[in-house]
Amino acid sequence: MILILADSTDPWGVALARQLTLRDIPYAIQDPWQMRSSKINRAAWIEGLTGVYRGMNRPYGETLSEAQSLGPREAESDWLAELNALPCPVVNRLSPGGMPSCPTGSPAWEAVVSAHGFQLPDCHAVVNRDEALGCLDPWQGAVYVRPADVAHGGLVLEAEVAKAYTGELAPDRRIFLAQVDPGQLVSLYVVGERVVATVVRSLPRCEVPTPQAGISLSLLQRCSDLVLALGLVHAECLLSLSADGQVTCLDVVASPNYWSCPREAQRQVVGGLIRYLAEDAPSTTLRSVIATGECEAGDRVRVGASEDH
Repeated sequence: MILILADSTDPWGVALARQLTLRDIPYAIQDPWQMRSSKINRAAWIEGLTGVYRGMNRPYGETLSEAQSLGPREAESDWLAELNALPCPVVNRLSPGGMPSCPTGSPAWEAVVSAHGFQLPDCHAVVNRDEALGCLDPWQGAVYVRPADVAHGGLVLEAEVAKAYTGELAPDRRIFLAQVDPGQLVSLYVVGERVVATVVRSLPRCEVPTPQAGISLSLLQRCSDLVLALGLVHAECLLSLSADGQVTCLDVVASPNYWSCPREAQRQVVGGLIRYLAEDAPSTTLRSVIATGECEAGDRVRVGASEDH
C-alpha cells in the first residue's frame, strides 16, 4: 500500500491519489498534521507500506519559519527521523522545512553541480533585500530569483521585473539570484533514476536562435545522477540552454511547482511516482480516495516525454 502524506490542498498528492484510484492500486491518504500527532499509532500505518509520498504542504510549509512554528521541534524531529528511516521508498526524505540538505547556491550545491558537468550561472546568494537589489542593478536580460527556503523554486523574470519583485520581499530575506543566458529554459522532471518529462520554454523577448544541440541522452543521465547526488527522489532540474549548446544549471527544485508544470508533464511525473512507489503492486480494493477538479490553465510550452506511460 502507498501512503500519501498530504492534505486536500497538495496538488501533487491529489493528482497521485486520483491516478492510483484509476489504476486500482491500494493507497491511504493521511493529513500529515494527524500523522505527526502522538495520538496516531504510526506503527500500524507503516506495516505493509510499499512507498510513501511526502507532500510539501502543511506541516512542511513553503518556508522554513512556517515549519518551525508548527509545534515542538523535538516532536517533529522524532517524526521525521521515523519517516526517513522507513525501508520502503519515500519521496522525498527532506529536512523539517521541506528543503534539501544542500540548498541552492551554497558552496556544497555548486560543487555537486560542477561535478556532474554543468556550468554554474553568474549568481549571488545574498543575505538581504538591499544586497539583492544592488546585485540586480547592473544586470540585464532574464534573471532567476529564488527567495530563501521557498520549496517550489523561484521565478525567471526580466531584470526590471525582478527588481520590482525583489523590492517587495521582506528586508531580511535571503535570496538566490542567477543571470539567465539568452536561449531556452529546460525543465527536466526526475523521479528516482529516470527523467520522466522534459519541458522546453523560450525566454520572453529572446531573439536568440533555437539551440541546435537538443536534449541528449547523456544530459538526461547527468540530471538524474545530480538529483540522486543531492539526496532527492522527485525533483525538477532547471537548466539554461544557450544558442551554442552550453548547459547551465540554475536550480534543482526539491518540490516542483505543480501549477507551472504543463498538463502532459504532470501526467508523466505522476506516472513516474506510481512506478517508483508501487512497482509490481497488486490490484486490490482502495483504502481511500480524493476527488478533485482538473487544472484548466492553458499550457504554452513544448513538452517532450522521456518515456511512455
